[in-house]
Amino acid sequence: MVRDRLHPESQIPFGRVLYELTAGHPGAALDILDLIPAKKLSFSALLSATRQAALEGQMSQVLIQLWSQLPTDSKSILRELIFQRRIRAITFTPELERLHLAGIIHKKQIGKQGYIDFCSWYAELLVHLHAGRLGFSDIDSSKVDMDEFMPRTSTICVEAFRVINEIETLARNYISVQLGLRTEPGFHYLMGRARKYNPESKIEEDAFQRAEDWQNRSADRGLPAELNPLIAYLSTRDLANLIEELGAKLHLPEWLRIAQAIRTLSDVRDAVMHNQLIDDSELERLYELQADIYNALSKQSS
Repeated sequence: MVRDRLHPESQIPFGRVLYELTAGHPGAALDILDLIPAKKLSFSALLSATRQAALEGQMSQVLIQLWSQLPTDSKSILRELIFQRRIRAITFTPELERLHLAGIIHKKQIGKQGYIDFCSWYAELLVHLHAGRLGFSDIDSSKVDMDEFMPRTSTICVEAFRVINEIETLARNYISVQLGLRTEPGFHYLMGRARKYNPESKIEEDAFQRAEDWQNRSADRGLPAELNPLIAYLSTRDLANLIEELGAKLHLPEWLRIAQAIRTLSDVRDAVMHNQLIDDSELERLYELQADIYNALSKQSS
């Protein structure tokens, strides 16, 4: 079974990644796994093996042979899909149904409009790499650098964002409670803390001013700012600086550890939020940071 080829003890969702890359096609999945040496399974290895399997894998040869026999009307749609990547489809016509049954496309509903696109990155690679064998002699696949072609996978980044969201929410709520207990009545707990010079306004701003400014800008843009407490409008790095400042002042080494962990988290967070792929080593590091922060918080609260 495909599941037996993965590492069940790992937290990394390799099984979900493989399913996403192949849309669950068992033959494609086995071709990919056969190209990865034992105990060398990683996210980058999966991506590399998917490209190679699409180019010369046993299942790729079978599928291309079958797809080359599709009727002309279905191939015409497939040719258009190569360039457009997504096509509006009000109904699933017989031409589209054949492409769907062949394991090439799927339908996605966005609002009231239906669209078709490739069902997986593996299927998309197959069509691009073997366009000539599919009858698209006018398409020169060699001009498309597949290394510049973004893989259609979000599993690792979605899992990373889940962990980041959990860490940040916990840290922000924890700091809100701790600062609230140490703040005089009538003052917001961010006032006077984590001061930083603003070169635009040419004044020194505290965490309260920076967060309030961000909240006001969000409201001006029509975002539901009323849903969020003020600390939600501190950047991750500002949050780390705030925690570090207080940890040093209150002689709490656990807070210094939390600040450093959150600062490390920021770079991964930036990559994920800009839709850049990260590999499993970065996700593993997030799990380690999560454990460090939870451990530090539990020590502080005991």
